Amino acid sequence: MIFPFKSAPRLRDLARKADMARDAKQWPEAALAYRNVLTRYPDRVDMWIQYGHALKESGYLVDAELAYRQAIQRCATHTEGHIQLGHALKLQNRREEASDAYREALRHDPGAAVATAELAALEF
Repeated sequence: MIFPFKSAPRLRDLARKADMARDAKQWPEAALAYRNVLTRYPDRVDMWIQYGHALKESGYLVDAELAYRQAIQRCATHTEGHIQLGHALKLQNRREEASDAYREALRHDPGAAVATAELAALEF
């Protein structure tokens, strides 16, 4: 007798579910779905950033910060991770740390307009 085994969900299928929840602005559902992706694919920087975004939009700023730090830990030169970390820190009123994150983003991509604008706004 042959037993059918269910294959592990593929990244594309898991990410699609998470992205659909994100696009519908169903932030808690998106966060859970991205976390599910990360349990199987923990080195995906893009998924850590999306997870952080869903957490941030759900109001879990400290958890979002930790997710962005996980992304940065996996790829320190990923500009978006630093920008999103800056956003999470700014929302926590940690302006100096947010400025540092935006400066780090600019170090890796001097043309990052979002980081430039955020840094200018924080310095006024």
